[in-house]
Amino acid sequence: MACRGYYTALLPQEASTLVKLTDVDSRLEFLDSLYASADADHRIQSVDKSWDAMHRCLCDGWLDAEHGDETKRACVLGARQLSDRPDWIISYVEPRLAKRVVAAIDGLTRDWFKEQYFSLDRNPPGVGVHRYEMYLVDTEIDFDYTWEYFVQVRDFYQRTVNRDLAIVFQVDQ
Repeated sequence: MACRGYYTALLPQEASTLVKLTDVDSRLEFLDSLYASADADHRIQSVDKSWDAMHRCLCDGWLDAEHGDETKRACVLGARQLSDRPDWIISYVEPRLAKRVVAAIDGLTRDWFKEQYFSLDRNPPGVGVHRYEMYLVDTEIDFDYTWEYFVQVRDFYQRTVNRDLAIVFQVDQ
C-alpha cells in the first residue's frame, strides 16, 4: 500500500451522504467519485506520507485516535472513524470540530513543531509502544517535509472552516 494520505473538504450533501453509507467499501467508492470535482474546487489537500509524523507531533508521539489533545488529535487521525478495516483510515471532522481544530493548531510555531518532531524517537513514553520508525538524527530535510505539509494542512483547515464544510482524512495502510 502507498500510505499516501489526503484530505477532502465535503460539501453539506456530500458529508451527509458519506456518513449515511454503512460500509467502508461504499464510503471509499463515494470518496473516490468526489475526487475530481473536489480537486477542481480546491477541496483536496494531499499530505503524501507526512501524515504519520504530523499526527505524532500533534499527539505526543502517539499514532492512534485515542491519545493526545482531542482537538489536535482530530486534525489527522483522531476524529470520527468511518472505517473499521485495518488497511484504511477514514477520519471524519464535522464543521464544528473543524473550527476547534483550527483554533488548536493556528498558533503552533515551527519551533514548537520541531521540538515535537525531534522527540518522536522517545515519545510516546513507555515500554513496547510503537514509536516513529524514522531515524531522527540529522533529518532536517524530513522535518522540513513534514512541517511544510503541516502548514498546508493548517491553511486547508482554515479555508474549509471559512466555507463551513466538513473534512475527511483518508489513507490506505
